Amino acid sequence: MEYAKETPSSLVLQSLWYGLKMDLSMAAYLTTLVCVFVIAALFIPFFRKTWAYLIYTGIILFIQMLLIITDVESFKTWGTRIDSTPLKFLSSPKEAWASISHLPLVLIFIGLIVIYLFVFWIFRKTISRSIVLLENNKYRFVQALLVLLFIGALIIPIRGGFQLSPLNQSSVFFCNNQYANNAAVNASWNLMFSAIQMNQLNKNLYQYMKNEEVDTIVNPLFEAEGKFEQVIIDSNSARPNVILIIWESFTEKVLNKSIDGEPVIKFFPELIKEGIYFSNCYSSGDRTDKGIGAIISSYPALPKGSIVNYPEKTAKLQGLGKIFSDNGYATQFYYGGEPEFMNIKSYLNGQKFQQLITKESFKDAEMNSKWGAHDDAVMKKLVNDIPQMRQPFFTGWLTLSSHEPFETPVPTVFNGNDKETKFLNSLHYTDSVVYSFINELKKTQL
Repeated sequence: MEYAKETPSSLVLQSLWYGLKMDLSMAAYLTTLVCVFVIAALFIPFFRKTWAYLIYTGIILFIQMLLIITDVESFKTWGTRIDSTPLKFLSSPKEAWASISHLPLVLIFIGLIVIYLFVFWIFRKTISRSIVLLENNKYRFVQALLVLLFIGALIIPIRGGFQLSPLNQSSVFFCNNQYANNAAVNASWNLMFSAIQMNQLNKNLYQYMKNEEVDTIVNPLFEAEGKFEQVIIDSNSARPNVILIIWESFTEKVLNKSIDGEPVIKFFPELIKEGIYFSNCYSSGDRTDKGIGAIISSYPALPKGSIVNYPEKTAKLQGLGKIFSDNGYATQFYYGGEPEFMNIKSYLNGQKFQQLITKESFKDAEMNSKWGAHDDAVMKKLVNDIPQMRQPFFTGWLTLSSHEPFETPVPTVFNGNDKETKFLNSLHYTDSVVYSFINELKKTQL
């Protein structure tokens, strides 16, 4: 209850609105099997029986209500919505009972039964009145076709709409208040999603050597020398603005690569001369979502899956967004695509980025990439926004033009339609955009 008291009522109401997308998705999943029953009823009399639908409704209704009650109690204990975590305790019934024995289980059970019977009574009345519609099967093939079309249409709410990225927790996260974001998540949907992915984090795909040999190699890496060079000097009188550019798919392999005398990366070597270049850095993981967690939170990439797909974990992760925000910085994150992609939005919200500038912030004419707005469009908006930003600020920018399918809004420099050539052209393009951005920053007084 303390979370609700500390959350403005306006945010609680917004969580209902934003969460509707996930509620509809779960409802569509549950409706699909009913539609299959209806098609079967056109040809098999058994599925025209009222009790068949009552049994299905009774089972689903009980499971849903049980999940809701469990979700409330788990949130009080862990501060997260129900996921696959309680399933792990099923193998240890003693420990599971010890975890819930303090609860007023009798009162909870009585309340569950009373509410369940009342709601089931309402459903029973509705089903009894509607079942007569299945008796009219004069045009059953036409009816079957229409129901099939309806099942196909259910894919839209199941995946959360027509956007590129399918529904995930980020789709309903809408602010920096974690309680309001959690309130928007549908408990049943979250449990189903978590149960599907529960084994991804636990399996080590790279078990090549014995633990003793691993310790010999890894342990020395964590030995601190006791000295470091502070690059950013922070004081009350000088609090620098910080801009973090996350360059999609950038690799050291192309720094000295040329094709027919034309360098793939033309301008970045100039920036190396002007700044501090870390030449002994290595990538963490192979996908964008893994890289973001590694860069902002120093969280190593997982062998399979990504930490940003687990909002209940990322909400507790420390990171640059939280550090700067907690120290009075204005924080923004720019990305020309869908923030729901790979659950990145929920991670950025958890990192206390106060403003997310994504594809909704750009005009239709600027949405000229499969992913959204190309890097030059995002760069121009960022340049225009910087003078109005409250200082000091910490701003992140994730580029996207050098992501598959490696599109560019300008004529290509290197001839070829193969994947590698497209990739090199996209890096060449983003290189020029980043260089232009740095030059524009030099003209400002910030």
